[in-house]
Amino acid sequence: PDRITQAQPCPVIFNYKSRLTLLASASFCFTLMKTQGLLFAASVAVAVTSVFGEPWLWPIPQTVAWGSTVLKIEDHVSFNGFDTSLLQGARDRYENLIKSERWIPVQVSYNVSHLDPGGYLDAINLDVGSHDASLGLLVDESYSIDISASTKHALIKAKTPIGALRALETFSQLVFRGEDDHLEVQTVHIEDYPAYPHRGVLLDTSRNFYPVKHILRTIDALAYNKFNVFHWHITDSQSFPLGSKKLPELSLKGAYSKSMIYSPYDIKYIIHYAEQRGVRVIPEIDAPAHSASWGKAFPEITVCTDNFWDPGSWADRFSSEPTPGQLDPTNPKTFEIIQTLFKEVAETFIDEYQHVGGDEIAPNCWNSSSKIQEYAARHNVTLHDLLVSFEEKIIELVKGNNKKVIMWEDMVTSEMINIPKDVILQIWTSAIVSVVKLGYKVIASSSDFWYLDCGFGGWVGNDGRYVVQENPDPNNPNFNYGGEFCFLIVRQRNHDPRQDFNFHRKIQCSPVGNGGSWCAPYKTWQRVYSYDLTYNLTTADEKKQVLGGEVALWSEQADWTNLDSRLWPRAAAAAEVLWSGNFDADGVKRTLANAQPRMMDWRYRLVARGILADPIQPLWCAKNPKQCDAQLD
Repeated sequence: PDRITQAQPCPVIFNYKSRLTLLASASFCFTLMKTQGLLFAASVAVAVTSVFGEPWLWPIPQTVAWGSTVLKIEDHVSFNGFDTSLLQGARDRYENLIKSERWIPVQVSYNVSHLDPGGYLDAINLDVGSHDASLGLLVDESYSIDISASTKHALIKAKTPIGALRALETFSQLVFRGEDDHLEVQTVHIEDYPAYPHRGVLLDTSRNFYPVKHILRTIDALAYNKFNVFHWHITDSQSFPLGSKKLPELSLKGAYSKSMIYSPYDIKYIIHYAEQRGVRVIPEIDAPAHSASWGKAFPEITVCTDNFWDPGSWADRFSSEPTPGQLDPTNPKTFEIIQTLFKEVAETFIDEYQHVGGDEIAPNCWNSSSKIQEYAARHNVTLHDLLVSFEEKIIELVKGNNKKVIMWEDMVTSEMINIPKDVILQIWTSAIVSVVKLGYKVIASSSDFWYLDCGFGGWVGNDGRYVVQENPDPNNPNFNYGGEFCFLIVRQRNHDPRQDFNFHRKIQCSPVGNGGSWCAPYKTWQRVYSYDLTYNLTTADEKKQVLGGEVALWSEQADWTNLDSRLWPRAAAAAEVLWSGNFDADGVKRTLANAQPRMMDWRYRLVARGILADPIQPLWCAKNPKQCDAQLD
């Protein structure tokens, strides 16, 4: 598949001796995207006077001890110890990235330090304890980096090749373009490891299709941010793009078109591509709801697919959104199809886990089926009994394929089913503490913090609520109208903007309409960054039940054209929460004030790497630190 072209920043002058960087009308020129045979290019003109300190790192390592020396990097610096094909591939990628990126920080820093010239760094040595590159939930991703002025070497130590991959990403961020256009690196000692073992991004490729090259670019971005899971929500009611050798009709009839199918080759290529970057690919085959597309090939195994979805009360709905369709739990063929499909999925996807969905069971779908109602009456069972039986069979099938099960929380929190405790529950609506106290291990994906599709308004058509021209009651919530500025800051006069200052905050928020987005408002990067996964968990054992989390991009209003801007840089905020943790090594909570300049710089760096991340502020804010803050800390 076509690959995105590597960024090529334009030359810029950097004087490291004086610690002053003058980017005088410099242009960061980079090729952004190649699509449909056309080459799109863009450039960002940057004029910044920067007082530069230590390099910005994202996600921030657990411990960093900066030295006082700067080393230039030889053009032919040697890479030693990269002995396996995975490590050699990583070496080549990062060597090319470092040399082509030639990064100059965009964001201004007040952290000024004097660095002494120390000659040249002539070797990057890798010491890996094991060459076993197997990916899994408990793989060791820790590493250390020691860049020494005395040895003129960079020493990377890791227990596994996956830890080495994480170290190479950090090393790439340490390198900057220095005096005389040389690449330079500051002496430093870093000890780093992830706070959580499961750090992922969910992408829904059913509601809208994403060509393979855009998925590959997303996996690159995951690796840059030290994510280690690509949760592939590959099927849903709208389409079935999962290509199958054993059941080819599922995608041939269930996908939007033949060109919108992930072939078995595509899937294996994506898995291999991700594996080389230390990213696990976990497939989600959602059932029994969100399954209308199965019925295109096998109409006998689905019900209520011909009904209008009905946006009324939940009890009357046939689905959470268009289009209705749930699997028929009374038809033996349903489980024959599932068994065949799941066996192939288990053989194709190498990860130890499979996600089986299990969310948003619309009650009226099964209620409306005369066949299901007759079966229930004949066997003296309830619809809830049928759901319990369905889930038991699904879990048994997955475990029979030597896979472990992940499912959405709904079966426990909404349906009150006694799901086995070895099933991992993904949390999207409930408080984590309530599920942890039931004894489950969880993956956090709160829609209040980490749903990145929220806040873009409604997408269902012919919605008469939008035609209102005036807010009928400014004092009450309204669909189309919002409130006022939530707080007012009155500053003291003659304050120094670089210092703390007193302010008065007046809180006066009125209700804000959601505009048709059920999970509004939009989740800013600061909201994403503020998610505390262990909030209200009081014991160490309870906190260990939280395996990590995932940000989610559902694709009702997203496709390949806005993929990058919907995910990045907001997903990067979650990446730091998951890798670095909400608290530093001293137990101090990480702050937005500390993250802001690093996020600002990281966003520009992602764009330079070909990831079209949304701007988070005007460039003026980077040139004028803290002047765009709501409050000075």
